[in-house]
Amino acid sequence: MIAGQVTTLPVCDYDFHPDEGSVRVFTAGPGGVLRTDTEAFASASRYGDVVLWHYAFARHWFKVNLTTGLDGRLVETGGPGRGGCFTFNCDVATPMHRQDGAIYAVDLFTDVLVQADGVTFQVCDLDEFQQAATHGLILPAEAHGAQRGLAELTGIIERSELLEFLGKVCPIGPLNPPAASPVRRVPLPYVPPLTLESRSARLRSP
Repeated sequence: MIAGQVTTLPVCDYDFHPDEGSVRVFTAGPGGVLRTDTEAFASASRYGDVVLWHYAFARHWFKVNLTTGLDGRLVETGGPGRGGCFTFNCDVATPMHRQDGAIYAVDLFTDVLVQADGVTFQVCDLDEFQQAATHGLILPAEAHGAQRGLAELTGIIERSELLEFLGKVCPIGPLNPPAASPVRRVPLPYVPPLTLESRSARLRSP
């Protein structure tokens, strides 16, 4: 294992899509949490012989999911249709918010799918992002943050620095983490940090 166990407690990752009335909750158990601190969160889950690595950041407007084999080799998933095959599935999102051992973020609709070479990418769902901004599903400050995040992320990719960027947060290599837990859904009113009022208050904070 390339990173030590950093917690003996599970970490819940609350992922809110503003066009839905509930929040997706991904749970990383002990052994699957690779890093959790004020700067970043990294976890890994096993789906058969494929490992899904997840990275979230406190200072960047995006999250990254990466697939490898148990041997750490990059693996492409997907297929015909939206985005084709890809290894990195990057979500433009609000910076993570940590509270009471959990992390929270708002998905801002735009995705960047990157192939195994780390430089060939496709930006998806810009129309959905524009519609969400127009209809008030996301805050104006979140829309501006999304644009900055997309520019930063695509710049990292175009400079062939994506793997290096992730490796500084948590190195990628051979790993056999616990099997993925089922995704839960919780009604938005039961997740106060992700309500529109809470999101607005955080964005106004210095």
